[in-house]
Amino acid sequence: ESAQGFIVTIAIAVHNIPEGLAIATPYYAATGSRWRSVLMACLSGLSEPLGAMVALTVLRPMFHSHPWLVDYVLVFVAGVMSAVSYLELIPEARQYKQPNYLVAGIATGSIVMLLTMMYV
Repeated sequence: ESAQGFIVTIAIAVHNIPEGLAIATPYYAATGSRWRSVLMACLSGLSEPLGAMVALTVLRPMFHSHPWLVDYVLVFVAGVMSAVSYLELIPEARQYKQPNYLVAGIATGSIVMLLTMMYV
């Protein structure tokens, strides 16, 4: 399981790169401050470990006594992320009138997720 934990750690780290850029770039464009834009990106990145700590301390007892609850929570989170994608991200991407990029992005993301599920 330590190998799988390492892979998950790398996946989270890689995921944080575009997330940090998505936060730092507009902040830098608005303020012109590199230091503050990096600070804002770091603060947003700290929300994940903080959320994990809260989940471990608050939810772990519930998950320990009801192991099936983890499956339901993961399904709920997947549903929320799908709803955000379909209701927010895709309509916003369509506004740029670049359907080839939209299809390529959806296809690439789907293939990466499929390969991750198959081989990790």
